[in-house]
Amino acid sequence: MTIAGICCRNVDLAQPFESVQVAAQRMHARKVGTLVVVDDSRIPVGLLTDRDLAVRVLGQSLDPT
Repeated sequence: MTIAGICCRNVDLAQPFESVQVAAQRMHARKVGTLVVVDDSRIPVGLLTDRDLAVRVLGQSLDPT
């Protein structure tokens, strides 16, 4: 088996300026735990995970909007 045989080709994206709430709603709707954050040229600049949401936003009592 190859990596291509098990990887997902439809990647879920987020923009750096999006609110955490919008990103969380997208994760929920698409049933994923990670979004690739891309710039205006669609170049990856980072990853946002469900753990980031839980620990760095909710765990710090920050406003997700």
